[in-house]
Amino acid sequence: MTTPESDTISGADATSAAKSVLGRHGPGLRRKVILFSIGVLVLVAAFATRPLYESWQAQQAAKFRKKEALFRVDCLAAHDNYDWEKVASIAREWTAWNANTSDGWLLLGDALQQRADYIGAVDALLSVPEQSPKAPAAYLEASHILFGPAGQPLKGVEICKRVVEIDPTSVDAWRRLIFFNAITLQRTEMLTEIENAIRAQAAPPEAYVYLVLADHLMFTNGIELTSRWGAAQPDVDLFNVARSIHLNETLDLAESQDTEPPSARDARRKSLAGLLSQFPQNPQLLRHFLNRHILDTQTEEVGRILAMLPEESAGDSLFWRFRGWYLSQQGQLQQAAEAYRTSLDLHAFDWRARFELSDIERQLGNADEARELRAVGLMGKDLRKELTQLPNALEVPPELMQRIELYARRCGERPIADAIRVQFFQ
Repeated sequence: MTTPESDTISGADATSAAKSVLGRHGPGLRRKVILFSIGVLVLVAAFATRPLYESWQAQQAAKFRKKEALFRVDCLAAHDNYDWEKVASIAREWTAWNANTSDGWLLLGDALQQRADYIGAVDALLSVPEQSPKAPAAYLEASHILFGPAGQPLKGVEICKRVVEIDPTSVDAWRRLIFFNAITLQRTEMLTEIENAIRAQAAPPEAYVYLVLADHLMFTNGIELTSRWGAAQPDVDLFNVARSIHLNETLDLAESQDTEPPSARDARRKSLAGLLSQFPQNPQLLRHFLNRHILDTQTEEVGRILAMLPEESAGDSLFWRFRGWYLSQQGQLQQAAEAYRTSLDLHAFDWRARFELSDIERQLGNADEARELRAVGLMGKDLRKELTQLPNALEVPPELMQRIELYARRCGERPIADAIRVQFFQ
């Protein structure tokens, strides 16, 4: 009678059998068997340790969230007590531990700003990860500091450009870009940013005001802002030139001109002329002097300055309008008409260019065209007068915005008119 054990192979027998088989088939098969055995062991180990790894991961994530929450609670408690030094201390530790925390950088930026460490605040705000939904607001706050107490608006401009790349619908970023170019009298740059904002469907209301007033922008705070920026960055010619133009035009238009001694008036005008000698291709200065000489009917001076214009001036509608005036004074009516039309092609809202072209067309015998040009120009002139009387360009009454829309349509700027209609009246 056989026992169950009699049908089994002992360990020694198995070893002998394996050796026999391996021996018969050589070292290649032996290596394959060994590798297969190792693979099976690794696979079994992986399945066995996976739950352990996932559990460890969950524990680490929980620890991370807990520590993040503790940083936030402690930081906000110090913030509520206006203890800016403590807020900064905790936030620094927080951001050192986790550089990807948006809230840590935001609180650090706020604390440093409260302590008048404006550059440090800007650096902290710009450290908010770009992929964070809080990044656009953080970067905008950094630009606000740069435009304001930090006194570095050129860096603020670069930050605003970064914001509109991340979020093209940021009205505040477009607003700062447009306003900066307007206040520094960078006319073509301003018009470009307005077009970009309209295309992004994020133009602030005042952008449409600037379109109508772009032939000659004046700001009540122009002197103050450009003086402050120029004092903070005296080596930036942009601010010094803009300040000098704002000062001269403000004093020239002031009702109390008689209170300014002639010697003082002559001195400031001489100083501005000196800037033109120093920067003979500066578009802001060239526009200022051309406009002044035309108002004084100084044809020779207009011709002299037109000869100084750089090639890039071909993209500025005002220089074409000035050229049209000069050509008309020389009796070159056909060439003058072409210059005025180029001016209006570049910027259709210039009512004065329409008026002057209307006069040329009348002399050329084109009565109907002259009549239409004058009618649209008169609409723009009246609209400009009302817009300059607004106490604040940021708040445009609906009826005035409707008139800007109508004027845009009459000027042939249907996309801009449609943008106004969609943005404000639908």
